[in-house]
Amino acid sequence: MRDVDPAFRQGGVGLQLGLEIWQINDSRPKRLEKSQHGQFFTEQAYIVLQTCSHPTGGFQHNIHCWSGACANHGDAATAAIKAVELNASLGGRAVQIHEKAGYESDRFLSYFKPCFIPLLNHNSAGHTTKTPYKTRMFLCEGKHVVRVKEVPCSRSSLNHDSIFVVDTQNKIFQFNGANTDMYEQAKALDVVQYLMDNFHKEKCPIGVIEDGKFVADMDSGEFWALFGGFAPLMKKMESGSQETELSSSKLHLIQDGQIKKTEASPVKKELLDTNNTYILECDKEVFTWMGHSTSLEDKKAAVLLAEELCSKKRDPHHTKLICVNEYFEPMDFRARFDLWPAGNQVTCSESGREKVAVLLKQRGFNIQGLLKTAPTTEKLQPMSSSGNLQVWCVDRGSTVCLPPSEMVKFNSSRCYVVLHSCSMNQEHEDFVYTWLGHQSSMDTRATAASHAKDVVGSFQGKAVEVQIFQDKEPKHFLSLFSKLIVTKDGETVGRRSLFQMHQSGPSKWSAAQISLVAASLNSSSCFFLQTGEGFFTWYGKFTSIEEQEATESMVHYLKPDAKVTILKEGSELQSFWSILGGRQVYQSHHEPTESARNPRLFSLTIHKDQLKATEVFNFTQEDFLSNEVMIVDCYTSVFVWVGTTASTTIKLKALEIGQRFLDLTARFEGKSQEMPIYRVQEGSEPLLFTSLFSWDSTKIKQSHTVFERKLLSLKGEPKQQQEQMTKTKKLSPLPNEKGFQPITDKAKNTQKVTFRTEQPFSKLRQPPKNKAGRDNTAGKSSSISGLYTMFELQNGREAPPNTPIVKLPTLSLKPKRPIRETPPPTPCSRTTPRTAISPAIASLTCVYESYNDRFAFAWPGMKLRHEERALSRDVDAFDFESVEVDEDEAHQQTPASPSEAQVDMAEETERQCYHSYERLKVSSGNPVLRIDSSKRESYLSNEEFQQVFLMDKDTFYKLPKWKQDKYKMLLDLF
Repeated sequence: MRDVDPAFRQGGVGLQLGLEIWQINDSRPKRLEKSQHGQFFTEQAYIVLQTCSHPTGGFQHNIHCWSGACANHGDAATAAIKAVELNASLGGRAVQIHEKAGYESDRFLSYFKPCFIPLLNHNSAGHTTKTPYKTRMFLCEGKHVVRVKEVPCSRSSLNHDSIFVVDTQNKIFQFNGANTDMYEQAKALDVVQYLMDNFHKEKCPIGVIEDGKFVADMDSGEFWALFGGFAPLMKKMESGSQETELSSSKLHLIQDGQIKKTEASPVKKELLDTNNTYILECDKEVFTWMGHSTSLEDKKAAVLLAEELCSKKRDPHHTKLICVNEYFEPMDFRARFDLWPAGNQVTCSESGREKVAVLLKQRGFNIQGLLKTAPTTEKLQPMSSSGNLQVWCVDRGSTVCLPPSEMVKFNSSRCYVVLHSCSMNQEHEDFVYTWLGHQSSMDTRATAASHAKDVVGSFQGKAVEVQIFQDKEPKHFLSLFSKLIVTKDGETVGRRSLFQMHQSGPSKWSAAQISLVAASLNSSSCFFLQTGEGFFTWYGKFTSIEEQEATESMVHYLKPDAKVTILKEGSELQSFWSILGGRQVYQSHHEPTESARNPRLFSLTIHKDQLKATEVFNFTQEDFLSNEVMIVDCYTSVFVWVGTTASTTIKLKALEIGQRFLDLTARFEGKSQEMPIYRVQEGSEPLLFTSLFSWDSTKIKQSHTVFERKLLSLKGEPKQQQEQMTKTKKLSPLPNEKGFQPITDKAKNTQKVTFRTEQPFSKLRQPPKNKAGRDNTAGKSSSISGLYTMFELQNGREAPPNTPIVKLPTLSLKPKRPIRETPPPTPCSRTTPRTAISPAIASLTCVYESYNDRFAFAWPGMKLRHEERALSRDVDAFDFESVEVDEDEAHQQTPASPSEAQVDMAEETERQCYHSYERLKVSSGNPVLRIDSSKRESYLSNEEFQQVFLMDKDTFYKLPKWKQDKYKMLLDLF
């Protein structure tokens, strides 16, 4: 280790989670303080070490060599060589990536949030009063990490497909191209925040310019004034480099300081020799593979030769050099080979570091803290095992709902759908599990998947859909059952079978049938062996009293009167071994259980049925985009997060996509293909998902977009502007909670009015008139306005000032035969408005009563008297003679005696009742019976539906036949 630089021999290098950065000065690495981690200068070269904990334990390292655009070639080469020495000090297992300025990898950019902008020189970190502020323009790209590139501040740099940030002395402008989405725009605001925090002493104003929206505001005027005024932008020219399919990889052997090509197609893993170094040349990447037994000098020479090869490629700026080590190859490298052996990657233990520590100690170096392991992160919070449980058994094409007594027995030849509804942290959560038995057929699994989708659909897709396999059940699933017995071949009574006990929670146990051989035993578990005559219970020497008692309880549950023989490890009977086929070697300890930590996030894209998973590094909640499907890999399970605006095809195939992702990881990372897969819908994330990382559920429930939310927060007044933006967005045509929408456009200005029994209708004010001095109401508009006013009166009782009053026609409402005598109601606030408005409703009834049976209907809410007699008492008890009528107008407008229509109206009043709008609303606490309230409000607000009620009979029958049928169908839906 004498060839390792002293800067890397210090104790503690690579033992702390986070970043460690060295700057190359005079061909030596100089460690930077944490306060300097975000300041990179274009004439310098740097080494960045990122340390994180590995899912299997220990540490995982990534080394980046970054060289500025103005850095000399010597510093860049020194950084590459020193990175190899740093890798050697860490045990030779880090991934080494060479970064070029302006073409950094997403992983590197994710370390420096909100954005990464190199400084031109050491004096450009701030501006002084003597130096004039230089206006700069930045091109911003990316949804998960923002990629910033400084461009000339001119009109020719602008286009419709990108986002630009212009930084001036007094204001920062963001220009959003017309072809960009809100997620790219929100990420570009990170650049605005960075410029504001680092280059402006005080908080400066922000202007947002939307491309294609010609708004004459101050921000647009100031922005275009920077370029001499507004002018149309030129169309962006198509770049000649199109993304092509991955070409075949070429493997080169490094021998005697030269590159020798190996003739092998396709490239196989067997070609790699641990005593040599190789270069794998791909389309946009060049990998350097370093054998475990190669010397440090050979590794340094391989890196320099690989950099020389990158510089000779057609597009050297976009070609990335990645150095990997034997046994620690990343998935990107393994995917380049044909049939890389599954599970070949070793666990990231600390054995290599221990060897390095011993060597350093022999040479007198400080190794304090070198042998410490990475701290484990917090585990998943437990799921609630209470709540409602429902189980369906699926066997081929049949699905049967199981009674509670049968929910404790699962068969491996069948599938089961389990619905669990519970409450966690005052939030209701629904989980739909699909349990797939190992011996179940494909038809049975397809039927189970279809039934599970139907159950999820009954919750409007908000339930969490989970796919689990036998023997890979998560603990929170097993904890739903106080006892669970999983059998291989159905009924076990009278047959020989061996079961192993597992604890799934406090006082909750499960028994799974295993192979009937002695090798299935384990000293850390309890087992029971079922024979035709009784049971043997076998207790391992490392088991507890609780496990042994649970085993006895399970045997008693299966067969209360059976004979039980208790055996302890080391004192078995010969008959016990005979049933198991003789003594065999078995394990003496439990296999370590994998804990869920350090979840990884992947963004999915599907092109020509090819699934591509791009990892999102150092992610936050903002990286979950509503128009995408994301995968959260927790090492022990997989979550498929589905955005609300993602394509319908991907939503339906969420579990299938998760399974394809597991197949990829099983091929290149050696993980199991039978891990649990959770389908999570945006806005309905369970606690099991949100506990993996910091998550704020209120952000998703807000009405404005992620760009608007971040912009309001950046401007500093989120609450006031949020309320204003929310008000401007509520332009829905549906009726609100406070009243009924106007039926016609003419009624939009109609306000509430309070009718009182002591106030004669003739004294009410006249309706508003148009410019010509004529009434705005047609022949029957007064009746409709009166009916509308009745709906408005259900919430408000007092008339606002200067309210226009509806003028009603003066009618004599004395019927030819007396109406049933009923004592007059006592005037009160509840009955007065309903009784006073009845003449208007009666007038409306006269208008529509002449329709024949072919097109017979009643106004929405009308019911026969025998259905709801109690609600019609107000109408029956109304004294029509108490209504005062203007005698002069009565002589001019109405006949002295009632017409036949008016008499029929009085008869109709006895057998019809009228319902308030409060009873017609979806949220009514006392809804009208036999009316589909879910459709009522939508049709009441439909303009075409309103025209049906305003249409007379002659106009209706002049319509085409298809339109008549359409209107009839609308009325039938009511």
